Amino acid sequence: MDVINETPFPFVEFESRTPTDRFHTLVLQGTFAIARDHLHALTDQPAVRVKNEYCGEPGRSSLTLESALAPYKRATDIHVNAVARAARRAREWPVSLCVGKIVKRLRVRGWHVWRYQDGAWHRTLPEPCREVRICYELAFGGSYEHKGELVRYEENPYGTGWIHDRTPTEHDIAAPQIVADDEPEHEPGGTYRPAGLGPMVGSQEQRTFCSSASAGLACPGYLWGDEQIELSNLGAPGVRRFSLPNVWLNALLDYGDDVVITRILVLNTLHIDVADANPTRHWVLLTWRCVFPADPAPRRVIARATEDAHSENRVGPPQT
Repeated sequence: MDVINETPFPFVEFESRTPTDRFHTLVLQGTFAIARDHLHALTDQPAVRVKNEYCGEPGRSSLTLESALAPYKRATDIHVNAVARAARRAREWPVSLCVGKIVKRLRVRGWHVWRYQDGAWHRTLPEPCREVRICYELAFGGSYEHKGELVRYEENPYGTGWIHDRTPTEHDIAAPQIVADDEPEHEPGGTYRPAGLGPMVGSQEQRTFCSSASAGLACPGYLWGDEQIELSNLGAPGVRRFSLPNVWLNALLDYGDDVVITRILVLNTLHIDVADANPTRHWVLLTWRCVFPADPAPRRVIARATEDAHSENRVGPPQT
C-alpha cells in the first residue's frame, strides 16, 4: 500500500490489531509557531513524534509530550506543557486554559511543605516566586517506601503531598504547588485529584485507553479548527489568545476499479508548549488521525488538505 502525501505535514502509517480485527492508522502531524493571535505552520516541519518525552527519567517521571502512535482516539486530547509565570513574586496565583468551550482553572503556589510537629502535620506558608512548572510531580500524589514495600498513590505516583498512616514523619513532605481552582484546602490524610494540564502516562490511574488527557481536557466530538485558545499566566504573565488554524485533512482510499472512499483525518491531539521563558519559542503541535480496515487494504492512500472551513471537500463523518 502506497501513501501519497499532498499536505505540508509529515505522516506515519502503521497497522494495529485487536483480538477480532486488523486496521491501519494514518497519522499526520503539524508543528506551528504562536504568533500574536494566530498560528502559522513552520516551513521546515519536524518528523512525526514517535517517542514519549518525559520530565525526567522515562518510566519514573511524568510525560511532557506523548508519542503519536496511539491507534485511535474517541475525543481530542488537549495537552499543555507549560510554566506558570507571574508578573511579580507571589505566594499564589491563578492560571487557566480555555480551548473553545473547554475551560480548566488551576492555582499555583510557591514551595512549601508539610512538617510533622507536636504530634500533627502542619503546612508551611508558600514561598514567594514567579515561576511554577506545570507537571504532575508538583501536583497531589506520591510514593513512599514502607518496610521494603512501595506504597503508591495510583492516580499520580509521581506527585507529592499524599499523607497517610504509613507516611514517614521524620522528614518534611513537599506540599502540592498545583491545585484545582475550586479545591478546598488540603488536609493531612485527605485524598485529592491530581491537578495538571499535561498528558498522563499509562501508570496513572486516571488515564483511559488511548486517551491521555488530564481530567476535563478531552473534547468529545473533536476539535475541528478555528477554536479560540486563551492562556492566562501560562508561558507568560497575563492573558494570551490565538486561534487554531482552519485546516481540514482528508484521506482518499483508492481500492482500484474506480472505487475511492474518503475518510476525514480528525484532529484528536492538541499539544501546546509554552514552557520556554522566551515566548517566541512557544509552539503548538496538531495531530490528525484516521483508521481504515486492513483487509482489504487500499492500493494507495492520498492525504490532502484544505483551509476552507466550508469547503465541500469536507466529506463524511468522523472516523474513530
